[in-house]
Amino acid sequence: MKIATLRKLVKIRDLGSFAEVARADDIDPSKLSRLVARAEADLGFRVFQRSTRSLSITAEGEAYLSRVAPLVDELNDAAEVARTCLAEPSGSLRIGCSVAFGTMCLVPLLSDFQTANPSITLELVSDDQPTDLVSSGLDISLRLAPEVHGDLICSRLASTTYHVCATPEVADTLRTPAALALTPVLRQSLPGYRDAWLFEAPDGTTTNHVVHGSLLISNPLALLEATIQGLGPALLADWVSDRAVQQGKLVRLWQDHRVTATNFDTALWLLYPSRSYLPARTRVGIDFLRQSFAS
Repeated sequence: MKIATLRKLVKIRDLGSFAEVARADDIDPSKLSRLVARAEADLGFRVFQRSTRSLSITAEGEAYLSRVAPLVDELNDAAEVARTCLAEPSGSLRIGCSVAFGTMCLVPLLSDFQTANPSITLELVSDDQPTDLVSSGLDISLRLAPEVHGDLICSRLASTTYHVCATPEVADTLRTPAALALTPVLRQSLPGYRDAWLFEAPDGTTTNHVVHGSLLISNPLALLEATIQGLGPALLADWVSDRAVQQGKLVRLWQDHRVTATNFDTALWLLYPSRSYLPARTRVGIDFLRQSFAS
């Protein structure tokens, strides 16, 4: 049976009317009726029960089209994807992420992306509150979390780790993690981050060290700057502290330990809405981010 005929059968099922499909596709209703009759003759069973006033799908028709419809969708999507590959990706691409991650990790990549995709208008939407992709109009989102839930396509790009960081001068005063109990630290004012840091030794032993300090900071970039200024040690993600460590402004303490405030297994996640068809610009953005951050 021709693909075009299968498309018509699925569309009649979805709209529930020969007349609606005929109007939508601008064809004569009698021609559509003859097409369905030929299809039913080929299949050997009635797909639709119809009269001058009503239309209903038969049990056999429902069983058949419930299996066929996903295949028709796949064929439609494959054709659309192939057509978009012929053209240069263009249009507006909106990528969401946190303010700090966007500043530290995405902005340095924008020039390369624009050079490779001059016809795409890229909008970077920075927000520290998790947003709904569909309602906010985002095409892609990058999120830092132990795990991500929701009706989204979700791909883990890279693991993230945390380290206790300090200036070399401050680090000299801290011999073991136990010293944190006697030293005011810089605390991130997020639930689970302000009261205790969890350490895992090389032998797998875990210890929970209560921390204190009179300075709480919500923004990771401000927390980084306060640490560089020598105001105390802080628990910083690798992507926040990498550059300062490379420049010698900060050192990482107790690197034989794993450290966290909430969960040792945290990651950078790539999210995009669950769609059967993605525009070429979105696919290009996804591929670029995977290549840039995958580890």
